Amino acid sequence: MWRRARPVLLMTIRDLRRRPPRTVLVAVLLALVTAVGSAAVAMAVASRQMSSGVSTDAWVSATTVLVCVLALGIICLVTAPLHMAAAHRNLRQIGLVEAAGGRVGDTTFALVAPAGLTAAAGAVVGAPLGLALASGALSTGGGAASVPETVTVVVAAIAIAVVVVAVNVVAALMTAWRVRGASVVDTLHGRVSESGRTSSARRIGLAVTCLALGGMVLALGLRRIDLLLVAVGTVVTWAGLAALLAIGLTSLLGRARRGPYSLRFALREGARYPMRVVPTTIASATMVALLVAAMTYVGSTHQAEFDRYTPMGPPGSGIFMRWDPDGLALEVTAAETEAVSAMVTEVGADGRALPLLTPDDPLWLSDGRDTVVFEPADESSLLGGSGVPAALLASDDLIEAWGYDASVRDALSAERLVVAPGTLPGGSETAVLTGPGGERTVQVEEILPRGPATALLPRTVETELDVHVVAVLVVGLDPVALEGLGQAAQADGWTLAIEHGAPELEHAPTEYALLAAAAIVVALLLWLMGALAREEARPDVATLEAVGARPRFTRWVAAWQAGGAAAIAVIAGIPIGLLGTRLLMTVRDTSLAWEPTSLVIPWLPTLAMLVVVPLVAGLGVAALQPRRPPLVRRVAE
Repeated sequence: MWRRARPVLLMTIRDLRRRPPRTVLVAVLLALVTAVGSAAVAMAVASRQMSSGVSTDAWVSATTVLVCVLALGIICLVTAPLHMAAAHRNLRQIGLVEAAGGRVGDTTFALVAPAGLTAAAGAVVGAPLGLALASGALSTGGGAASVPETVTVVVAAIAIAVVVVAVNVVAALMTAWRVRGASVVDTLHGRVSESGRTSSARRIGLAVTCLALGGMVLALGLRRIDLLLVAVGTVVTWAGLAALLAIGLTSLLGRARRGPYSLRFALREGARYPMRVVPTTIASATMVALLVAAMTYVGSTHQAEFDRYTPMGPPGSGIFMRWDPDGLALEVTAAETEAVSAMVTEVGADGRALPLLTPDDPLWLSDGRDTVVFEPADESSLLGGSGVPAALLASDDLIEAWGYDASVRDALSAERLVVAPGTLPGGSETAVLTGPGGERTVQVEEILPRGPATALLPRTVETELDVHVVAVLVVGLDPVALEGLGQAAQADGWTLAIEHGAPELEHAPTEYALLAAAAIVVALLLWLMGALAREEARPDVATLEAVGARPRFTRWVAAWQAGGAAAIAVIAGIPIGLLGTRLLMTVRDTSLAWEPTSLVIPWLPTLAMLVVVPLVAGLGVAALQPRRPPLVRRVAE
């Protein structure tokens, strides 16, 4: 067996040594994918075992695994054209092996061995690198992994390395299946016979089936936060989408009958070598979809945070609270309030400490049709809002500190109850307020801005209620002084929460950074495709230049190929990214029992992708074309 495999193995090693840039490029890409996958699995195991001391959201682990699986697929698609180019270059050597008595298995081994060796080298380097990164992150978090965790992580890293090698071997087998059935004469002449194609209807049906089954498995995995189901569902779903895109792309190649000859030449070359154009376009579309999903996810998450945001107080203020062992806010005594006021005055002359008064018992507000219960304010309502209506007693200092407008001041001066808009569905101006002191008819004004309280009670109600101080609001201090005051008050059992203001909705730098990343990554992928196209089309380009074609003809061909593939990738990737983000957020909100998150689409950078990415890809690849015409030695047939 060794005597039969030795010539093929020597030919494989010689091929890898003759083309070190290709070998190093593939090995580095696969090492990065393996490292990211190993680190993601290690962090996921740490978050599940919860013994490493690192608090990692399970959804972060699930989405990390999803992105790692897609990245692995992208790299495999990028390496598939390299395997095909290597197979075309080695056809004559493979024909010699078959002419000397080699079997079909020897041909398959000769095509698969370079991919397997390169992937193995990258995986062997990447797996320890990923484990080292994860170990550094876990040690930074302050925890040490246990022995079972370490064994689990190492086994998972080995499994990822095996998967990387196996998937790349399968990608190389795609070329072997096309070469393996060729005759010896055709192989010696560098030709590959075309095998029979599966019917379009059957291919479309298989792709749709994969898409449906994979989508269901992926949704189930995300809902249960099962990393294995997430990985399997991602692979099957992505395979179905890639197959549909491949079917549509191959049907478009070679269809142009008009237009510049460089465009028709580029399409003809794409039709002759679909294994170069189709995988690179699918990889580019996947990258565009991931970056569009990232932009949409960032915008939607920021908008959801802004919608859920409830200020604790004026920007730059702080709330001092005391907690019992059960994590509930304690009632603040008058002496403690005076102590906080003294500390604030000592830190800054402009600082003020305002006690927040709330009723001891719930209050009922009814307009005859609807009833709203106002609970006493507690730590949940004060620190960001709990969703439960809470009441605070209005005071002149509190109104001034919050900066309420004249309408709120006038309503409280007129002894009206000020509540948030929508508190009473009927919108009645007259209602009955019921409490421990009995019932009283009050005028209601629904003009209270968003804050820790849903209702502000006029001072006249204080005589009829039992109230207590739930916290102390500190205003008038700069952030540094407020931080120092909070650290000093911790020794006395106080906890300080600082209001930093509403979350920032402006994230244009992030969006345009992702847009630039999409253009650069797609341009690099298509530059690789252009390099392979230039290598495969050298005889034809040399013939055209020999009969008078201008040197810029090759640049136009490269621009058409790269720009066209980038345009198809963007057109396909944008809707896939938006749909994937919508489904991901829906499943996340359902599984975590969150309120539905609205989809916020960054239209300007998303639409800019339609122009920027193809333009950058086309012009960039054209600019990188060599200036000198190729010198080709044709082999007589």
